[in-house]
Amino acid sequence: MKDECVVYCDLEFIKNFFRLSPYEKGYTSINDFPVWNNIYCFIQKADITFYNSTDSDFAEYINQVGADYEFMEPVYQKFVNCEFEQEDILQEHVDYNAVYLTDLSTSECEEKSKQLGVLVFNYEKIIKSNYIFEDNGSAIKENSKGDWSMYLKEPNYKICNSMIITDNYLLKDKDKMDDNLFPILDALLPETLNTTFDLTCFCKDMNGQEKQRFDSLCKELSTLRPNIKFKVSLFKTLGDFHDRFILTNTLWFSCDGGFDLFSSHKAKKETKTDVVFPFFIQNIKKYPHLYLNQIYATLRVYRRDHTQNFDYWGENKNRLLDYYKK
Repeated sequence: MKDECVVYCDLEFIKNFFRLSPYEKGYTSINDFPVWNNIYCFIQKADITFYNSTDSDFAEYINQVGADYEFMEPVYQKFVNCEFEQEDILQEHVDYNAVYLTDLSTSECEEKSKQLGVLVFNYEKIIKSNYIFEDNGSAIKENSKGDWSMYLKEPNYKICNSMIITDNYLLKDKDKMDDNLFPILDALLPETLNTTFDLTCFCKDMNGQEKQRFDSLCKELSTLRPNIKFKVSLFKTLGDFHDRFILTNTLWFSCDGGFDLFSSHKAKKETKTDVVFPFFIQNIKKYPHLYLNQIYATLRVYRRDHTQNFDYWGENKNRLLDYYKK
């Protein structure tokens, strides 16, 4: 199985990125510039492929910047050249689970992200944006008024093309879906997308009305995002998941008290949430570890033989799970 994120990177991104290094900004340590350090750790550990450059291009750049940039060496050692140009990678040869580090303008990056549901960054967008490469959690008090849209309002969270939801009781009845599932989907689903969106839900208790829950979910999706084509799967589990989490190809979201938290726009209990965007913050090691563990846990259920009293409704297809099971 895969255990790391694939990154396509333009050498010009690297050049611009390292011009913003802690040393260029007068810091004495890489740890003094935490956002930059988060991205550096990610680049250093990801499965990275360079395009619009050759090995000799990168080597020449390393020689130009000199010994002060020895910390660039781990990136150079990972150099693998891509046969495609930037235009081809983002049009004809899209990897819908990859991250793209480019020299495109910020507006071009945002447009590509919206079209494909993938992360397309230039160095300015990463450095200047809030909520990127950070852990953003919330404490929710019992009886506090509101709904999930208050805690998932960052526009970047909508950059995705596939999603997995595990919660034993989120689809137990219509009220839980109306008060919780549908607002969560409305907050996280992209507004537009040039490909299908894959949604897979794992739930234990649906009051014996699994088909009705599946139909209700599909109907609501067509109302929320009429211009997006969905592939939806609903799995009835055997109590496989204690933790409640939502994974997209870009985000990790958890809630200790469960996602069926709100009733009539009021929180039923005190709890806390964690939102990590992107999920692969490498210098906070628990998040990539938790994300992959949860992917693998869902894969075990995803593959389980029907002879084990296991049922599903819909497509039984999700590109995020298919990607990690290779």
